[in-house]
Amino acid sequence: RASAGRARAASGTGTGALALDEVALPAHRMVRGGARRDRRSTRYRTLVPSLMASVSLGLGRAALQETAAWLAAEPPGPDGRRRADSDQIQELLGRAYAEVRAARAFLLEVTAETWRRVCLGEDLGLEHGALPRLAATHAATVAAEASSAVAALAGTRAVTRSHAQCRRWLDARTVTANVTVRSLYYQVYGGVAAGGAIPESWP
Repeated sequence: RASAGRARAASGTGTGALALDEVALPAHRMVRGGARRDRRSTRYRTLVPSLMASVSLGLGRAALQETAAWLAAEPPGPDGRRRADSDQIQELLGRAYAEVRAARAFLLEVTAETWRRVCLGEDLGLEHGALPRLAATHAATVAAEASSAVAALAGTRAVTRSHAQCRRWLDARTVTANVTVRSLYYQVYGGVAAGGAIPESWP
């Protein structure tokens, strides 16, 4: 069980104060680092891209849910029509939901398989070593794009940091600047898959 505690999130994370008090945490959701040398090993470093991408996916899903909620509650315009009834807006929102959920499924699949293999001590090889970076980069990118799309629906109201959709957009974009989810990893995986030359310095 998690011990009681409080943590203040840093700027740019999309969160506020967080309090935990005797919260039950399933064993399969925990990572035990063990010895110091083990925490620095490749086995535990493989989780870093997935952790970064999971933040993005949370931001993206929150942005979509908040958008759906205020569209549902929005009154009709002067012409008597609701934006929630618009074919274009419905399709935009539906596509964004599909893309975020698909990116989440891809990330979960790759993370689970990677973790299984490293726990068995298997050599991931170049292709599977690049795959977690691809899945994480894709998840972060999709979440940022979805956040941007729904922020645009809010119009000028979402231009200030005090607006929830603006914060989601800013925070989702911030994650894509992290070294573990750079767009470089699209190129890296494409090069690996095609047997081409790839940057030698990628982590």
